[in-house]
Amino acid sequence: MADLDIGYWKQVFDFKGLAEPADEKAREANRRIITDRLVSHGFSKDLAYLLEFDVSVRLMENEFYLKSEAQSPLRAVRNIAAAAGRKVKIMEATREAAVMGSYTPVIMEAYGEEYRMNVLFMKRFCEDGSSYLLSWGHEDGHFLYQTGRREIILSRVNSPQLTYELKDQEDFCVFCGYFALHHFTKTHTKKSRLETLSLRKSQVARNPRNEAERKLIEEEIKRGERDRRILDIAKQCLLQIH
Repeated sequence: MADLDIGYWKQVFDFKGLAEPADEKAREANRRIITDRLVSHGFSKDLAYLLEFDVSVRLMENEFYLKSEAQSPLRAVRNIAAAAGRKVKIMEATREAAVMGSYTPVIMEAYGEEYRMNVLFMKRFCEDGSSYLLSWGHEDGHFLYQTGRREIILSRVNSPQLTYELKDQEDFCVFCGYFALHHFTKTHTKKSRLETLSLRKSQVARNPRNEAERKLIEEEIKRGERDRRILDIAKQCLLQIH
């Protein structure tokens, strides 16, 4: 398995045959060229099936979805973004080896029409599976949150309090990871791994070598506190209701 490089994505986005549309028929021809090109390279249109949640998401016109395997999800995001002519700021670049998945929206315009490609890169499914499911659900959580589809998950829990507690994007995505772990394992093994999931407190270095390391430690501590807080919420909601 090799990551798809910038050249590959430039080739995917090379929509030959597009022309300035003079009427609706010509605009539809452009849409068909772009749609056929993306679908031939694995993108879904009309419906995106999120297996870890067992839900189908109805896509809007000119909206697409792709889940692809990558050795380095962060590098894959940088490659596809560069091919689309933009840069992405990835806060977790220093944790690249530990990152199992990454989501990015790719927005392109052709003769006044906007096309949105929702792209999820994941490492190869690991044998244990729990970390993979947590990451998979988390990244699809970004897709749902950024496209205004939080209710697809929240409606499965039916808790007004949860809707309030998960307003923040990262809080929602962490919850989606727990939801995926719970739903997928209970569906396939009849027992939820969420029941026994526990998170260790981050190990704090007593003497950071520099200011950058100190900030990374602070971020790791805050991330751990948030993850444990959302885990408590997820167990209360999901293990009682489902």
